[in-house]
Amino acid sequence: LGRTIQALVHPPRCMARTWNGGWGGRCGDRPTVGDPPTLCESHSKGELTHGMYGGSIPEKKKAEMLAAQAKMVQAGKEPPPEHLPAMNEETVEEPVFDLALHIASAGVRQVIKPPRAPGSLGVQGRRRLSSVTVAEKYEGMDFVVVIPSYERPALLKEKTLKVLQRHKIPASQIAIFVASNRQQELYRAELAPEYHDQIIVGMLGLAKQRNCIAMSFPNGARLVCMDDDVGEVLQLREDPTVAASLGRAPSLKPVPSLRTLIAQGFREAEKHGAYLWALSCSANPLFMRDRPSTSLGLCNGDFWGCINRRDSRLMLKTGDGHEDVERTLRYYHLDGVVVRLRHCCTTTQYKSTPGGLQATMSALQRQLAERIAIEQLVEEFPTLVQPAPEGKVGVRFRRVFHSLSPELLAILIARKAWGSLVGSRVVWAADTPAPRPDRAGAVRGVVEAVVGGVVVIRLQDTPDGSDRFVLTLTGLCALVRQGLRCVLPSKPLASTSVHERELLQQEMESSEEAESAAE
Repeated sequence: LGRTIQALVHPPRCMARTWNGGWGGRCGDRPTVGDPPTLCESHSKGELTHGMYGGSIPEKKKAEMLAAQAKMVQAGKEPPPEHLPAMNEETVEEPVFDLALHIASAGVRQVIKPPRAPGSLGVQGRRRLSSVTVAEKYEGMDFVVVIPSYERPALLKEKTLKVLQRHKIPASQIAIFVASNRQQELYRAELAPEYHDQIIVGMLGLAKQRNCIAMSFPNGARLVCMDDDVGEVLQLREDPTVAASLGRAPSLKPVPSLRTLIAQGFREAEKHGAYLWALSCSANPLFMRDRPSTSLGLCNGDFWGCINRRDSRLMLKTGDGHEDVERTLRYYHLDGVVVRLRHCCTTTQYKSTPGGLQATMSALQRQLAERIAIEQLVEEFPTLVQPAPEGKVGVRFRRVFHSLSPELLAILIARKAWGSLVGSRVVWAADTPAPRPDRAGAVRGVVEAVVGGVVVIRLQDTPDGSDRFVLTLTGLCALVRQGLRCVLPSKPLASTSVHERELLQQEMESSEEAESAAE
C-alpha cells in the first residue's frame, strides 16, 4: 500500500544521481530494474559514478562537484532553475534535494528578490538582484527564530509574529522560510516592511523545508523553530504536585520572557549533551512538570530549539507525515538524549487552520502519509518506537529498553548477554566523571567491543578518531549509576543470539508494563 501511495504522489524515477552540470541531480528515466524497480536500463548496466540519489556521494566525485560549483558561483552563475523549483516558480514536482545540500556546502548565495514596485505587472527586462547568504545575514546572533510557513501570511501576522513582538524579538532575528517566489511576494504584501528582507525562499514541503533550513545555517547556529500559528507561550504557575498538596488546581500563565525561556532551553541542552530541546506536548497543567526531562519523548514541532548540524543522519527522510516524530528519533539515536521543558507549552490548533500542510494534502492524504511514515520509522528504529494506532500520534516511544538502566545492565552481565552492548552510544553528561582528565562533560563515544569482561569505547570528536577508553563491566555499571547514558543501537538484535533477543525482548516488555502501571 505504501509503495502504491508513494508512486501516486511522486511518479517513479531512476534513483541514480547524475552530474547535472556539477550541481547534482536525479536521473529522469523510468526505473525498470530491481524489485521494486529503482534503476533505469542504462544505470543498471554500468557503475554508479555519482552514487545513488539521496545517498552518499563518492568522495572523489563529491570534491569535483563542489569545486565545479565554487567556480560557477565565483563566476556569478546560478543553479539551473529547472532543477530548483522552490527558487523559481511554485510546482508540485519533486525538487532535487541533493542540490540544496550542495548549494549550502558550496556557499552559493541565496537570491532574495527586492519587493515589486506598486502597480507593477511584472519584470520588464533583466533586473539586477541583491544576494546574501542566510549564514551571513544572521551571523553573530545568539539565536535565530525560524518560521516555515505556507499559504498563511495573515495567520502568521496575527499569531506567531505578534507573540514575538510582545516579547521584543526584533525582525532582524527572525527568518521566515516560504516555498516559492510567488509565496515570497504574497507574504511581502501582507507583512510589515521590516519583515520583507527576512522572507527567504526555501523548498516546497515541510520536511524538505526543514532540511533546507538546517543546510542554510552553519554548524553550531542556535535555531528556535516555531510554527506560524502559535497564539501564546504558557508556563506553570506552580508544579501540579505542589498545587495538589495545597489544595489548589494547577494553572498556566504567559511566560514573562521568551528570551529567558530560550536561554534555559539551550542551557539545559548543553548541560546534558543534547542538541535538541522542545516544550511540553500537552497544554493540560495536570500532565506538565516543573522539571525538564531527558528521556525519549516527542519533541513537538510547534516550538523547539536545536544546535544546528549539517549532518545527513539528521535529515528528514519519511516525508511530512510525522516530521516531528522523525526528528526526535534521529536526534535521540545520534545523541542519546533530548531535552523537554515540561513546564511550558504553546497554544495552537493542530490540523484545523487553513494553509500549511492542509493546503498541500487532503485529510485522507495526510492520514496515508502519517501511516507510511510510521511504518518506515518503526522499521528503522524498532527499539526506540512502536506503532500505537489507538494513540493520538500513532506511535509510542520506548522509554526504558533503549536507554540502558543499571538494572538491565546487571541482568545482561549476569546472563553473559553483553554482546548486545556493541555499537551502543555512550554520553558523559556535564556532571558525570569524564573519561579523561582533560575532557570534561558532554563527551561521546561508541562501544567497539566487549572482550573478557573488558569494554572498549572509542571516543568521538577527537582529531584522528583513535582515542579509546577501556574499563571493566563493573566500572561501566558504576558509571551508569553515576549518570552515564548508554543508548543501545537502533537495531541491536541482528547480531545477537536467540537467547539475547529473548532476554532483551522480555526486559523491554516487563519494563514498559511497569512504567505504564506507575503512570
